Amino acid sequence: MNLKNITEVTNKFRVLFIEDDKTVQDITYRVLSSFFQTIDVADNAIEALEKFKKKDYNLIITDLAMPKMSGAEMIEKMRQQRDDFYVIVLSAANDPQSAIDSIKAGIDGYLYKPFMFDKFLELLDVIMQKETINSKLENYNENLNTGKHADGNMSFDAMTGFGTLPLLISKIDNIDKFKSPVLILINIDNFSSYNQLYGLECGIEILKKFAVLIKEYNKDKGYELFRINADEFVLLEVVEYLDISKYEEDMKDLFDLAEKSTIEIKDLDLSIDLEITAGISFSSTEPLKKANMALYEARKRGRNFIGFSYEIDYTNELQSNLFWRQEIKNAIYEDRVMAFYQPIVNRQMNVVQYESLIRIKRENNKGETEYLAPEKFLDLSVMTKQYLLLTKFMIETTFKQMSNKNVSISLNLTYQDIKNGEIYRILKENIKKYHLEDRTEFDISNNVIFEILEHEGIDCYNTFLEFINEFKQMGVKIALDDFGTGFSNFSHINSLSPDFIKIDGKLIENITSENKSYELVKAIVKFSKELNIKTIAEHVHSEEVFKAVYDLGVDKFQGFYFGEPKMNIE
Repeated sequence: MNLKNITEVTNKFRVLFIEDDKTVQDITYRVLSSFFQTIDVADNAIEALEKFKKKDYNLIITDLAMPKMSGAEMIEKMRQQRDDFYVIVLSAANDPQSAIDSIKAGIDGYLYKPFMFDKFLELLDVIMQKETINSKLENYNENLNTGKHADGNMSFDAMTGFGTLPLLISKIDNIDKFKSPVLILINIDNFSSYNQLYGLECGIEILKKFAVLIKEYNKDKGYELFRINADEFVLLEVVEYLDISKYEEDMKDLFDLAEKSTIEIKDLDLSIDLEITAGISFSSTEPLKKANMALYEARKRGRNFIGFSYEIDYTNELQSNLFWRQEIKNAIYEDRVMAFYQPIVNRQMNVVQYESLIRIKRENNKGETEYLAPEKFLDLSVMTKQYLLLTKFMIETTFKQMSNKNVSISLNLTYQDIKNGEIYRILKENIKKYHLEDRTEFDISNNVIFEILEHEGIDCYNTFLEFINEFKQMGVKIALDDFGTGFSNFSHINSLSPDFIKIDGKLIENITSENKSYELVKAIVKFSKELNIKTIAEHVHSEEVFKAVYDLGVDKFQGFYFGEPKMNIE
């Protein structure tokens, strides 16, 4: 470890140091000033977040246990704004769970107090190495994107000999108006993961050998070859007449060759079976943009490749997605994510439980406050990796409300939630946290209800069943949501043994107008009673619908007829 080399890197860092103990703050600051020229100090997480918004810090050094907000929560909020900084936690809390929480929030090192100089140096050495690698990667990618040779030629990529993006654009701009470009955009799936796992040198080898593969494929095809980004390649052909079947055959040959080929990285003793995705444009207008849209759509549909058509032109959708990504991010940071609660009543019209529903608060174009329903943003939050934060908020808020109000509340869980280890951990932690409190009249574990949607997306039914059985043993009740439409609801009912069946809302809405819906609800209620399972009718919107399901013997009811979702439980 070379101290001089370390300080050459760290002297360029802008550091934010957070510590609420003034004595520790003063001592640690003096040590830090030996390594860093720019150090700002905050006494707590709230103050730190304000400073973080105003300055681009490279390194955060923070305590964990602080008033108002923990260090782990603060780091999460910072990561929601940007992700290009390092974090070292310096904590007196010898608590493994605190360490785990901070690591999951995204840290680069964890130190226990009192300050250990040698351990701190080790961490700085690690961060220095990361910073050096990141700088090399940025410079390398910049050269790749510009396609610069040593002689300054920007027309051809130095690594592969393929054309570069500027050359491709020039070719497209100069296509004869009586001819059509066929542009195939190829992307290496999960390329960044190889870089992160095995290093930059591995990524370079993959690109070189993939280029050889493309050249081999193109021997009898006649495409012009381009490399326009780190892991994006383009095949271009300009034709007078389009033969779509020819390109379908060409793509089949490409994927067959890719499937049979293995990339060997000898220095790492590594064999990689690469997967690729492609988008094809046959359009004379913005062909690269169209191919990119087709590639995105192929990924979305789980396909190897898709040819662009105007049916998948989702320019407006992309603009909308970008808007909602930022809106979700802002809502999380500004505490505008909220839990609403819709009442569920029994046959005596008494409220006996609630369903917890997520909302985002915002102002519309007229300056009016509105609360957005999950169908506006929840699916997109999965794509933008914000879903876990929203789910964590809902779990923790619902459990707290359940405890404060001594009521039963149901949480919605999907199969993807069940498979997610972090959500599993958060659920178990909250049950343990509130169950261990001294309660005589209210046991929270026996008042938690998981509303689970069973559907065709379940790829491992044992995982699904094990999750349900484990939480049932803790006292959690299980409700099967949207019952009556799932492909396997009836066949699995015995093994799942749910406490409640929530009859699909579409059946309830149509029960007075469609005999088929009426008869199906009647059958569900009948067999549920025989199995001693309570039934809940959701989407009850009128007195007529309520009377119909009541007469059929439904046990509980939910819908606007009884109450809309509200922010507070009275």
